[in-house]
Amino acid sequence: MAEDLAQETFCELYKSLRSGKTIDYPKAWTLCVLKREMNRRLKDRSLYDPLDEMDFAGGPTPEISVVDDLQSLLHVLTRREGEVLLLRLESLKYREIADQLGISINSVNTLLSRALKKLQLAAASPNLRKMIKEKSHASEVAPTP
Repeated sequence: MAEDLAQETFCELYKSLRSGKTIDYPKAWTLCVLKREMNRRLKDRSLYDPLDEMDFAGGPTPEISVVDDLQSLLHVLTRREGEVLLLRLESLKYREIADQLGISINSVNTLLSRALKKLQLAAASPNLRKMIKEKSHASEVAPTP
């Protein structure tokens, strides 16, 4: 597909130059034509691609255990680390997170870094995941005084 796109782009360049058109910025013009052609082909291609089974209503849904795993991974984090991570996942900037939580930008950076390290460790270690899951289930079942 890449070779076809390149050939089509240079054919357009050739046609334009042969017709007497002056192209002031050939590199930018070529990239613009390439991008337009690529988008056109992707659009045409998607119109004729068959739908996968998962695209139909009632198709397979994510397993509940995946959601449970994600929730159990979040139990590794402190309350503040979880807040910072969730705000960052909402595309807030460090300054916005700091202002919202009343902490410094350095604290946001540190909390986010710790949270990511903890999640990486927990995701990489099956034993740790099992222990976290058991701890979270125990806290859900335990009666409150």
